[in-house]
Amino acid sequence: MATTPAAVAALLGGTAITTVARDVVTVEGPDALTFLQGQLSQDVAGLATGATALSFLLEPQGRIVAILRVARAADDRFRLDGDVGTGPAVLARLSRYRLRTKAELDLAEGCWHAASRSASLPPPKGALGLPWPGLEGWDLPIDREARALPGGHVVAEAALDGVRVAAVVPAAQDLDERAIPAETGLVDAAASFTKGCYTGQELVARMDSRSGTAPRSLRQVVGAGDPPQIASPITAPATGKAAGTLTTVVPTETGWAGLALVPRAVAVGDAVEVAGSPGRVQR
Repeated sequence: MATTPAAVAALLGGTAITTVARDVVTVEGPDALTFLQGQLSQDVAGLATGATALSFLLEPQGRIVAILRVARAADDRFRLDGDVGTGPAVLARLSRYRLRTKAELDLAEGCWHAASRSASLPPPKGALGLPWPGLEGWDLPIDREARALPGGHVVAEAALDGVRVAAVVPAAQDLDERAIPAETGLVDAAASFTKGCYTGQELVARMDSRSGTAPRSLRQVVGAGDPPQIASPITAPATGKAAGTLTTVVPTETGWAGLALVPRAVAVGDAVEVAGSPGRVQR
């Protein structure tokens, strides 16, 4: 079901909640902490029990496998959750490096959560914080059959896309097989530069130390009229060259807004064409 500007506003204003499914990988055992410390970009050793943090899980070359919320459930148990569809890749990637490690991995796909995106709704017991920059609220693991949800009335899950687009926060659908951390705008929140080595660290550290510019950046693109389709091509009128693909799109009060990984030659404020219609890189 598509979202509406009113549903997004209700979610942000705390008068509505929604539900969202997430893939969850649990890592538990005496070596869980040391294992994840060497696999995730985040400093999980610094997480208190009950706390959450954002992290990349990377391939050795530095490409993104998934962007994860890490929750420390106990001294030796961690909960990693990502967008639906990412769980099998996360499990496979972690399993490749689990040799002689006393830690068990378990995958649960499509786990349902009640989701608030407003600081005005107090988090219920058991709720998970949102470590994504620009987002407020919480996610509460629930039974899908539960009849009562905390908070206000329930809006369609698609309203979460409107919240993400407003904050320029990527989901799995906004990343391709070439995506690297520096393109997401999340490095400061999701990567530690003091904890020591982890798989895929070299590219992250090299771009930071050299103040490297990523080949692409996640940007918010806006336009008037009816929203274009997801996967609509973006071109730069000034050059006629391809400038990315629209990966998320939502209606707004003045037209539409979406997300896309655009080349570094395309700057904020530049005019673009999306499926042949005029648009602009807003953020």
